[in-house]
This record gives sequence, structure tokens and C-alpha cells, in this order.
Amino acid sequence: MSNYAANFIGGLNTVLRNHALSIETKLHAMIAMGDLCLAIEEHFQPHLGESMDCLFMACEISLQVPQNPEEEETNNKLRDAIVDAFISIIHGMQPLAERDPMLL
Repeated sequence: MSNYAANFIGGLNTVLRNHALSIETKLHAMIAMGDLCLAIEEHFQPHLGESMDCLFMACEISLQVPQNPEEEETNNKLRDAIVDAFISIIHGMQPLAERDPMLL
């Protein structure tokens, strides 16, 4: 699986950076990013920086003040997906951190 990770992660990061795509699409991309990290563990490390940048951009979007109840619900879903992705990445990278904490 790790042999194909760069292609998957690159595609997911493209989805997360694309302003033309819906938030719903980005929610699924964030969750998939975390799941992929859980699957490949320390092999995710080369992609960590770019992936975290995408998640931080999503965090900024989630802080926008909603204009209506639908936007509020979307922001809450976005926050849930961000937390889910961060937790999955933390757990996925844990084997690497246990071997050498300075690598992260």
C-alpha cells in the first residue's frame, strides 16, 4: 500500500486545496487522509507537512462565522472531519514517534 501512497495523498491534497470543490467532498478527503495514514503508518511521514498544511487551511475555513443554520452545520461537520483526520494521523505516526521522537 505504501508504494501507492504518494499518488493517493497527492490526489487528496489536491482535493483539499481546490476551492471549486464542495465542503462535503473535502470532508471525505480529510477522513480518507487520516485513514490512509493509519494504514501506512510511518510511510506517511514524507507527506506529513503538506497534509498538515491542508488540514490547517481547513481549520481556518471552519472558524468562519456562519451566516445561516446550514453553514453552521457544515462548519460543525468540517470540524469533526478535521479532528478525525488529526487523531488518525497522530495514531498512524505513533510507531515512528516511539522509535525516534525527533523525526517528527
